[in-house]
Amino acid sequence: PGGSNALATASRLGLPSDIVNNAQQMLGEGTQEMERLLSDLNTEKQRVEALRDELEKERSEAENLKKQWERELNNVKNERQRILQEARDQVTSEAAELQRQIRQANAELKKAKSRESIDTAKKTLETVHQQMKTSTWQTGTTEGEEEGELTGGTISVGDEVEVMDTHARGTVLSLMEKTGEVEVQVGQIKLKTNVSELKKVKPGGETVPSRPPAIKKNLRGRKSLAELDLRGKRAEDIAPELDRYLNDASLTGLGEVSIIHGYGTGTVRQIVRDTLASHPLVKSYRPGKPDEGSDGVTIASL
Repeated sequence: PGGSNALATASRLGLPSDIVNNAQQMLGEGTQEMERLLSDLNTEKQRVEALRDELEKERSEAENLKKQWERELNNVKNERQRILQEARDQVTSEAAELQRQIRQANAELKKAKSRESIDTAKKTLETVHQQMKTSTWQTGTTEGEEEGELTGGTISVGDEVEVMDTHARGTVLSLMEKTGEVEVQVGQIKLKTNVSELKKVKPGGETVPSRPPAIKKNLRGRKSLAELDLRGKRAEDIAPELDRYLNDASLTGLGEVSIIHGYGTGTVRQIVRDTLASHPLVKSYRPGKPDEGSDGVTIASL
């Protein structure tokens, strides 16, 4: 007996059946049983091998399916991320557009309000100009005025002075002896001018009745170093403060002002320029030059 199963092989190969039968009768029962067992084992082995091949095939297919599902899952994740990003971009874009419309609407309201303020200021100026035609308000300096109110003494930090061109009063903040420039605080505005354009108010002198400063055409072309610093301000406070500043600057006779907003995210700069674009007092505006602060500053001509 052995794996060759000799009698079965001989019968299969054409050996006469009587010889095969004769040989089988000559074998003992134990040998025949062993032959049957070996035949059954061979059959079972072939069945197991076929099953193993089938399982291997199914395992390979399962592995391929797993890889395909992983690819599809990655595609779904990427698509989900793309849709979410598009949604975020759309919301951001719409929010920016809404903010722009709000700023524009607010600027229109401020524009209308500014026009009303200008009309009121013009009426006040007309009244003041009529008063200034009287002897009390003549621009020429009289002997009494020279002695009672103004002095020609040296101007120092902290002195109260009057800007001769505009009749605006303010306080000296600093002075540079070499250049003769003086920084004066007039209301909300800081301006720099030459000491020769100032008159010192005598301490304890008679108080001149308050009046709006006269606006002179020749000041329009004069270079002014007045500035407004908006860095660190809240977005909702920028437009109102800038509007008040422009009104004061115009009444003070400034032809050009500098608005400092810095770089940052660009929000403050955009609000400033949107406000300037629609403001009735602003003739034009531009970014600062390199020596003026570049794009962190906006220069406006009034």
